[in-house]
Amino acid sequence: MDVEGERVLVLDARVVDVGLVGKNQRGADREATEIHGRLGGNAFLQVDPTRTTGLRARYLRDVNRRWSLLQRDIATSIIDNDVFGIEGRVDFLQGTVGSRLAAMKALKAKDLMGMTLQQQLDAFMVWVEQQEALGILDVLTLPGSLGKEPWTNAYVTAAYRQGVRRSRTEMGRAGYNLPPLSSVPGGIGSVLKLPLHANALDALHLKTFEDLKTVTQFSNGETRRLIAEGLREGLERGIAQGQNARKIARLLVKDVNHRLDQIGKVRARVIARTEVIRAHHLATVAEYELAQVEGVRVMAEFTTAGFGVCPICLDLEDGNPYTLDEIRGMIPAHPNCRCAALPLPFEQGQRVAA
Repeated sequence: MDVEGERVLVLDARVVDVGLVGKNQRGADREATEIHGRLGGNAFLQVDPTRTTGLRARYLRDVNRRWSLLQRDIATSIIDNDVFGIEGRVDFLQGTVGSRLAAMKALKAKDLMGMTLQQQLDAFMVWVEQQEALGILDVLTLPGSLGKEPWTNAYVTAAYRQGVRRSRTEMGRAGYNLPPLSSVPGGIGSVLKLPLHANALDALHLKTFEDLKTVTQFSNGETRRLIAEGLREGLERGIAQGQNARKIARLLVKDVNHRLDQIGKVRARVIARTEVIRAHHLATVAEYELAQVEGVRVMAEFTTAGFGVCPICLDLEDGNPYTLDEIRGMIPAHPNCRCAALPLPFEQGQRVAA
């Protein structure tokens, strides 16, 4: 994967590989290609003025993989490993305690044996949190890093770098005389070390990961509640309907993973999309500030269908022009926003703040 030639990270659930991404429009970039084909070049730019479609698609694919791994492990633990001893509970309620099969299952769930339901839930949720720490909330050593940091930093940094490059391009078009990044000693890496950029990037890294932590905390509460209800009401209901232990376990897992999709994976995807745009936007604003740009205009996104403009973003565009202080916190204007702030022509841009 390559974002405009920059080396970025291809993250797996357990392994980090450094490679090039994006020059051939494959895989995650297919969405951008299809939209471009339907709308044509100029319209495509207004569907996504930030030009981060490919990066967001790769980020979303990584989010999906990490949540899916947790859902897979929950299913394996409850259904195949029977960690809550559902088969033994069915045997007990049906008067067949002591079956050889139930004993064999219990050996696979030895860590939870001899516990009350409350203790089992506590132990299971500790395990869930451990799984999350290995995937959804993974911290690892990224190339160029002095220590471990959240996996999400790779995508936020890539979006920020893309914003720096985009701002330079747009300022050149607007008549600002700036040296190309290739002529800057140390390239974009040295630019990102400037206090204005470094502080903004640190804050973005922290916000993205803390938001993801909040999602997992809420989803964990729902997971615990659904498992408790399933082991009480679902078990009794399943037995009354003549269901076997595996069927009852499958229904429990279905409820848990459906809820994880709704409040976990969906919210994590919104965070991924939104924080990519936020990083891109704040990078452009920081570069404008360094170049003493004082006025910008908003390019609003088309609606996802490609027709018309998002009404929230249309209001933002109708308010043009803006000073940097005004626009800094206005994008993203809503979750999944894709608006971009572009510099006004050189002379006009210098007059906005007057």
